Amino acid sequence: MLKKKQIDDKLIRKINSQILQNVLAIGLDKFKKVQKDAPKN
Repeated sequence: MLKKKQIDDKLIRKINSQILQNVLAIGLDKFKKVQKDAPKN
């Protein structure tokens, strides 16, 4: 039982870090687009 819980925790952490990386990548992409579209002063 404990082992299954540990495996689940590892899996959840792995999935969470992947989601976080995706969110960061998308956010960075949008940020770059906004900067590109922004008028240069």
